[in-house]
Amino acid sequence: HEPSLTLVSPDGGEGWTAGSAHPITWKNTGTIADVKLEYSTNDGAAWTTIAASTPNTLSYDWTLPNVGSLSCLVRISDAANAAVNDTSDAPFTISLPLGQALDNPGLTWETGGAAAWLGQSAVSYYGGSSARSGPIMDEQATYIQTTVTGPGDLSFYWKVSSDGFFDDYLTFTIDGVEQHKIKGEVDWQQKQYLVGPGTHTLKWTYSKGFSFSYGSDTAWLDKVTFTGVPAESITVVSPNGGESWASGTTAGIAWSSVSVSSAV
Repeated sequence: HEPSLTLVSPDGGEGWTAGSAHPITWKNTGTIADVKLEYSTNDGAAWTTIAASTPNTLSYDWTLPNVGSLSCLVRISDAANAAVNDTSDAPFTISLPLGQALDNPGLTWETGGAAAWLGQSAVSYYGGSSARSGPIMDEQATYIQTTVTGPGDLSFYWKVSSDGFFDDYLTFTIDGVEQHKIKGEVDWQQKQYLVGPGTHTLKWTYSKGFSFSYGSDTAWLDKVTFTGVPAESITVVSPNGGESWASGTTAGIAWSSVSVSSAV
């Protein structure tokens, strides 16, 4: 038989996490001593070597790179004859942890809706990665959210490429109350909010209207920071009990305060 290679896994549609380990498996006919393994994160436009030459054992344990993309492929070829090769039949996904992508692993992140948000490294404002909305159809939505305890200062950067005429919005809410939304072609912009005392749910939702798609049809979120600030308080220092003052005399009243900027 003429030598041939058939990639078995990953062959398209897999969803794997950066840094995890997965086997690359394949079949072959004919005599092939060693194989070369490569991966692409941009649908085959560029390739990175996994192993330049490894024995043809029909399996290779691959520790995934620290990247995130929806457009990943693996290619296997005969190390002695590159013309004998095979590639994943369709793209698969490698996702970064959302906390890493958003530069805030200290918060607990949840994602849901018609598709999950993805930590990826193709588009970012800061740190080489961001979270992007999952691929959705008309009249669907995808969200990412976290919970914080205030009071505190919130800052984040967001970006959207969507239909600017109809209802394809990236919306931010606090406890279900809309704070702001954007649509069309909006490059990275910073938003800042003062979050009040108590526990609050911060939620970013990308939703599509009907019929039309423009641009990348995607929303991105990056560099989310939340810094707690002390609640306003005033403590009386003097008089604080036990003093004995004569009527009609003048005595000083002293106090300390936290986060109080106005008059008392």
